[in-house]
Amino acid sequence: MSISPVHYDLHLEPDLSSFTFKGIEKVHLKMKSYQAELVMNALELDIHEITLDGKKLDSSYDVEKQELTVQIPEGTSNEFMIDISYTGKINDGLSGWYQSKYKTDGVERTAAVTQFQEADARRAYVCFDEPGKKATYDIEYLMDKDLEAISNESIIEETLVGEDKKLVKFARTPIMSTYLVFFGIGEFEQVEMDYNGKPVRVLASPGNAKKYGEFGCDFGVKTLKFAEEYFDIEYPISKLDMIATPAFAFGAMENWGAVVYRENLLLRYPGITSYRMESNILMIIAHELTHQWFGNLITCSTWKDIWLNEGFATYASGLWVEHKYGKDEFEQVIRSYYTSMDPMEAPYQTLTSSLRRDIETYLSGDTGTNTKARVQQALEFLLEGWVTDAEIGSVINDLQADSIERNQIHNLIGELNSSTITMTNARILQFLEILGVKEIFIESTQSFPPPGIPPKDDLFNQSVYERGALTLHALRITVGDELFFDILRAFVQRYQNGNASTENFIEVAETISERQLDDLFNDWLYSPGL
Repeated sequence: MSISPVHYDLHLEPDLSSFTFKGIEKVHLKMKSYQAELVMNALELDIHEITLDGKKLDSSYDVEKQELTVQIPEGTSNEFMIDISYTGKINDGLSGWYQSKYKTDGVERTAAVTQFQEADARRAYVCFDEPGKKATYDIEYLMDKDLEAISNESIIEETLVGEDKKLVKFARTPIMSTYLVFFGIGEFEQVEMDYNGKPVRVLASPGNAKKYGEFGCDFGVKTLKFAEEYFDIEYPISKLDMIATPAFAFGAMENWGAVVYRENLLLRYPGITSYRMESNILMIIAHELTHQWFGNLITCSTWKDIWLNEGFATYASGLWVEHKYGKDEFEQVIRSYYTSMDPMEAPYQTLTSSLRRDIETYLSGDTGTNTKARVQQALEFLLEGWVTDAEIGSVINDLQADSIERNQIHNLIGELNSSTITMTNARILQFLEILGVKEIFIESTQSFPPPGIPPKDDLFNQSVYERGALTLHALRITVGDELFFDILRAFVQRYQNGNASTENFIEVAETISERQLDDLFNDWLYSPGL
């Protein structure tokens, strides 16, 4: 796609009395070459009008694909801006912009906060809802004057509007992915500390923040200091808010500068007395805060690379344990990850007829082509030992043309003799890579699929976190502490404010260590056995 976002101006008018919101956004775009159609994501939004230079643009919406297609007039300059007005609902679910209901001292209260990972920003504004489409944001709310306003950056201006409203403007954000944007309004109390001139706040329901929030606030300051020392990059945003919500089903979410936690993970209630209980809770807090570097400052290029976000944050929370409690406690953390991952389930058994259906799913909609020789090479690799090369060659040679459509390759598998075979997801992935297919998600039959091959319908599985962390520990053992931390710092320096893939990280690791590390990463990221 030749059109990319550069900046969003978001004006939002949330109404907690009706649980609705209005939105007016200006999207600043760059176009490499003229493109007649602009495709953006939207879900459960009523789009009222889209204009360019005051002129209404034609558009259409595909409900199934969650795509808004906008017609761009000929003669539009390479840099342009469209205006979109829309309305939406603050729902009672746990994604998009949703309600957070709670009681404090017997009083019922309601807030509205957002949870956008992995593709729910489109429920709150029209956007390019994928991690690789980063942009900067100017955000403002027109809202009830008695409520508190939170977003990724600091408030720079508040203006009364009429008797009961206020306009709240936030500072411009760094460049970031859509899923890291945060909106929040409600009745919040706060406790605040300072870290190098930057406010660190815990926000919670009235009566709870000042009573129980200092614990989390103090630890937030300590974690920022720890992370800056380890990663050699200053905390990259102007403030840190940690928001406690009573019913956050996901536990925690690392929105840049506005991290959300379930209340019992952030507030220091009476009863957290044991060292082990405290350590486990602090690791969860540290996980989200180290995401501010790994995940937010550097973001995975695609969701297939999600282990770069979650494995790094998981390992960094272990590093915090090593920093605070010593090497022995850190080793216990690593052993607990290993124990939870082992044993992995065995590779699955299938028939070539079932395999055909799988390949059809993976190649669905792929419009690429391959030569007979390339297809034969790929099938010989995939079915090595189960179907003879001669039989594969015979099927290939029966084809009329040399150019073979990728999305028809499953038919060739169906023409081969059916047999029971043992198949791993790693082998299927390598088969697809031989064909030149990129960004394929493998649907896994394993409880803990390798972290480099996350199932599309279970991206945030346990392996992405814990085996992702074990991958980093294996690298550390292989190259030694000094080179390992040099690798982490070089990775942050090179890809900060951008996106990175697994291949990018491997390249940095091999360059810094001056070692060839294919076997290590293949074993830990792509092989089914631990």
